[in-house]
Amino acid sequence: MSNIVQIHGEPIEPLEYNGQRVITFEMIDRVHGRPDGTASRNFRTHKDKFINGEDYYQIQVDEIRRAGLPIKANNYGITLLTESGYLMVCKSLTDDRSWEVQRSLVKTYFRAKELVEATQDHNLWVKQMMERLAIIGESHEKKIDGLCQEISTVGEKVDTFSYTFDERLNGIETLLNSGRKSFHAKLKERGGTVCIEHFSSKCPCCGDTLLFHNGVKTKFLNYDHWNEKPQDNRATNFWVICSQCNQDFKNGKLNRAEQRYKFNFFQERLRKLDPASKQKELFKVKN
Repeated sequence: MSNIVQIHGEPIEPLEYNGQRVITFEMIDRVHGRPDGTASRNFRTHKDKFINGEDYYQIQVDEIRRAGLPIKANNYGITLLTESGYLMVCKSLTDDRSWEVQRSLVKTYFRAKELVEATQDHNLWVKQMMERLAIIGESHEKKIDGLCQEISTVGEKVDTFSYTFDERLNGIETLLNSGRKSFHAKLKERGGTVCIEHFSSKCPCCGDTLLFHNGVKTKFLNYDHWNEKPQDNRATNFWVICSQCNQDFKNGKLNRAEQRYKFNFFQERLRKLDPASKQKELFKVKN
């Protein structure tokens, strides 16, 4: 049941039967301030004008219990009036209080359920619209994710192209530098400096193995040709790594493409080690 309704200062607990608001004779007498039996007498006097199932319901005790109505009745049951039945019973009640009570009952009692249902329908509509908007938003998010994936794919293709281009350029330079047998001694020296200053004397690839101890190289130090071509001794193909990483590159445990960012970082530190005026000599190779 709904909350208590105040009609002209009288608390009324709403009754619902057969899907609509109903009222008893006792409730009518109470809110109109009339002696007990006034409403029932008016009903009996004009009963032939009332339609059962439209203006009123005559229900028995068992039906009251099944409907869960909070009212008491005698063995003959009870009469429940609908809105139309209530207005017909009160036709003879024309004092000021009756007019006020009738208006309040119609607006806040009989029509209250319709207002609640309308509000519920509105809330349901709002909920459905929010769900539709959520679905539309999800669809747009999927489209955006798809575009991001396409952009990422294009970016990967560009990176692959750049890498392939660099490899081809390195191949040309390697042919031009063919016959050279070792990295320049100064390049090795600068590589050691980069390792000590920027990698804490440890392998730039794995970050674990110590390549220098107190500035002196250890037995694990290797000078690696990044493109795996020993005759290509350009500075751009040079970095220092440990013997284990060197072996892992050869047997395929380490993938050079995946480790390229480490090599690039080493190269950046190597190029920034000396002023530009001295880089030309640094990046020479030994014939």
